[in-house]
Amino acid sequence: MKKFFRTLSGLMNLYRCYRLYEFIRDNWDEL
Repeated sequence: MKKFFRTLSGLMNLYRCYRLYEFIRDNWDEL
């Protein structure tokens, strides 16, 4: 069960990084 939660938190971190990347890419001209 602990392994599951560790995997879940890892996926959430990946997702957050991906969203940040998408946001930066979309707003690159304004930065």
